[in-house]
Amino acid sequence: MDTYGREFVFVYPPNNSGSIGMEATLSIINPNTKQSANVIVEYPEFDTSGDNITTTRHTASLVVKVLSSVLFRFNESVILNNINDGLHSYVDARIVVHSTILITLIAHNVDISGARDSFLVLPISMAGNHYAFTLPPSSALGSTIVYFLPVKAELNQYITINSIRSSSSCSCKHTVQVGEMLAFSSSGESITLWADSNFTFVIIAAVRSLPTAKRSNVFDFGCFMPSSVPIMGCDKLKDNYVTPLLTGKHHFLTPLSVECKSVEISIHGSNKVVKTRRLISTFPEASNSIVLDEYGNTAAISITTVLNVIRYGGYNVGTLNYEEGGYLDEVPAISQFISGMIPVIISSDSNQVTVIADYKAMSSAFFDGEISLSFAALPFLNGSLYYSSGTVSPGFHFFYADGLYIIFISGRMNNSAYGFVPAFNSEFLSLDLINASTIAVTIAY
Repeated sequence: MDTYGREFVFVYPPNNSGSIGMEATLSIINPNTKQSANVIVEYPEFDTSGDNITTTRHTASLVVKVLSSVLFRFNESVILNNINDGLHSYVDARIVVHSTILITLIAHNVDISGARDSFLVLPISMAGNHYAFTLPPSSALGSTIVYFLPVKAELNQYITINSIRSSSSCSCKHTVQVGEMLAFSSSGESITLWADSNFTFVIIAAVRSLPTAKRSNVFDFGCFMPSSVPIMGCDKLKDNYVTPLLTGKHHFLTPLSVECKSVEISIHGSNKVVKTRRLISTFPEASNSIVLDEYGNTAAISITTVLNVIRYGGYNVGTLNYEEGGYLDEVPAISQFISGMIPVIISSDSNQVTVIADYKAMSSAFFDGEISLSFAALPFLNGSLYYSSGTVSPGFHFFYADGLYIIFISGRMNNSAYGFVPAFNSEFLSLDLINASTIAVTIAY
């Protein structure tokens, strides 16, 4: 799994109320069945007095036993507040994690009001030079924050950012100084970003006061680490994106470059609804926002180029149209599927666990080493897709399958939602290399 790593770099964005009373925790997971992981966590704490910021860096050491997890708790002072509108340099707020063996990290961000999200922390081995993604608008009182974090502190590092907002577009080149980080912020508008650099870097993106639906007055918090995309211009590369729709029906589709010509995509729903639309990459339509609310409980997006697909929105809509929280996450392509065993962390009683897998994975899948899965047929991707749905108990679990698969996790706690993908690979491959009988399934109990 490419999302396993020995070294990680990330930050915690401030939640809806800033860092005051915020709970920042990190699930450090050891998937190894034979070796314990010796882990070192290096992190800052900030003391702000007026315009003066004092930084103290700390180091913690811990051991994570085989096939288990440890929850590491940070003080709220690990978060750097006062991220201003626009693109600016800030004091280095990076958290760095080192491990003697491959581990995986899930970061949890909970506001004093209860707003929350969890996200997979990508290792520096997955850092790239090119990113492309779109974020939904925050409320007028919230903000969108994007952090650009260099993997190594070196001289002469720069980032070129092309952005399209709701009413404007711009391009800028910014030098990243040693000992600093770069962050962008805006409020109340959707933004599409393309970021390129002469060095490898990672991105953390967050939306404070994230609407659970368009024009909704219900707001939550969303945060995730987008994966880098290959620098391949607008070359054709057929791929599919399969997304569960029981939670998070709003999606943004972002092409690799603003220079890519419009292409046609097809959307196939589990309820047999099939529609096509044009994917645009020029201002002002580059956000390519779609709401998959008429395609049943699962949909497949087929296209002849590489995309970044972001999903967000309400975990569920209860009685009387009550919206039960929202989250923000990325949908990996089928070419990013994984194989083997992965650990799974579930934080709440109310949750939805979805597995998308090929035939070999379906035939060999086990949850916690004991529970086999059952499936129902889905009418897309050559009629070889299957679906089921279920909830698991909170805590530490693991999933195993021989074939290619991926897992989506979402959940709700105190009317706030979280959602993330616990593991995926970084390479985009031609579908010719992937079994044509790719299927989508969801755990059933």
